[in-house]
Amino acid sequence: MQNILPIVSVLSSNRTGNPSSLYPSLRQLSSLQARKLCHLNNAYCLYCARNLSEVKAEKEHVIGRNFVPTHALTNAWNFTCQACPACNRRKSFLEGEISAITMAPTPRGNHVNQEVAEVFSKKKQWARIRSTGDYVKDSQVQQTLQIPLYGGLMSVCLVGPPSLDVDMVHELAWFQLKGLFGWVLSEITIYPECFDLEECLVSNFARKTDWGNSLQEQLTQRTQDWPILLNLSTAKSYFKAIIRFSPFDPMLKFWALEWNNNIRIVGFFGPKYLCNSEDNFLKYPSIRLRTEIPLDPSRDILFEGYLPVGQQKN
Repeated sequence: MQNILPIVSVLSSNRTGNPSSLYPSLRQLSSLQARKLCHLNNAYCLYCARNLSEVKAEKEHVIGRNFVPTHALTNAWNFTCQACPACNRRKSFLEGEISAITMAPTPRGNHVNQEVAEVFSKKKQWARIRSTGDYVKDSQVQQTLQIPLYGGLMSVCLVGPPSLDVDMVHELAWFQLKGLFGWVLSEITIYPECFDLEECLVSNFARKTDWGNSLQEQLTQRTQDWPILLNLSTAKSYFKAIIRFSPFDPMLKFWALEWNNNIRIVGFFGPKYLCNSEDNFLKYPSIRLRTEIPLDPSRDILFEGYLPVGQQKN
């Protein structure tokens, strides 16, 4: 599949005054069309804002080369910057475990495709699960349920592939969003090292077999008309990202990431009170156990928006 270069829409309004009163116009950075790799020579770590003159700065790929299938980023768009060793190591650790789990098969043993299956067969040999210390190849999730039956209880043991750690998903999403948003700011000549995502809220993440769940559907529909700040598909579509901003207050951003055509994470970032207020509109399910809900491809509009740079309508 052809890589889709990013489309970037940026705020071109006057930045003075109350942000809630701004109604920014948009413009596209069409010059990105011919660029495959963008680099930022930042003086401060893009993730923690540490002065890089105090440490030995390291080159950081915002989309880790080993996070997606082998060679998926060859001749594909990516963004590199300078990072402090601590952030670089931490992000690399997160990518190792999460990448392996996102490429794991479903409980029925099905992979996204043969390319992912081949990469997973290698990753599972060395990637470890933090909570247990076990290799991914030796890991599984078990949950025992007590079901009332004829006046007694019947125990049922459910077994599945290793699951993602919520905190690790949140942390890696935060790293990637900081990097991508920092790149957007650098493209519009705003000093990217002076910003903070403030609150970064994960509202839901789900495997492909559950992309149609009610929370993902609610968020997709609620933000579909919000203006797009970034729309990105790269690494042969194994990595996708979209950032939209609220038309009522541009300080509030909706974001979504897709990892290895398997995991989707959605949420908000911006001032905490705005993130929490938006999240309060969502109707969270009242039961923990439910049937997964696949998403009909004809209704998959999460990453739809402006026509990506370099792509033509048929």
